Amino acid sequence: MASLHVVPDPPPTEKRAADCGDPADGGYRPATEAQFRTAVARVWLLCQAPSFFGGREAGVEINADGTWSKLEWKANGTLVRAAGRGNEGAWRAVDTSAMNGTPTYQIDFDVDGGLASATPVFGAGRSKVRLDNMGVFVADYIPAPPGTSIS
Repeated sequence: MASLHVVPDPPPTEKRAADCGDPADGGYRPATEAQFRTAVARVWLLCQAPSFFGGREAGVEINADGTWSKLEWKANGTLVRAAGRGNEGAWRAVDTSAMNGTPTYQIDFDVDGGLASATPVFGAGRSKVRLDNMGVFVADYIPAPPGTSIS
């Protein structure tokens, strides 16, 4: 079983602290599955532990190709994809509008054969997303700055 080695978070910048303070208030609601996929597929930085997955990772990379991976900070302040059991997998979008009103989309993360699900709540302009794992773990994420390098 691969373990996730987490180094201390880099010092928060004023911008990151301000962005994490913005509400994930449903200000942006994707109207179609394509809009949902575009909104969710990006690099997200965790505002405060615990994460949606219950850990202290730096964030999560959600890719348009249907894959995801946890991210961790390297000692030099750059991000690296965490690999191995519990740290990466596939994701899918599920239209739950029939149960929850339109438009509502859920994201299902495949985590080692199990499923972790959330109905993402986006802030205005997709400036933030809240992932709620059925009340077990609730975590806020902000988009990584453009040009953020991940290895």
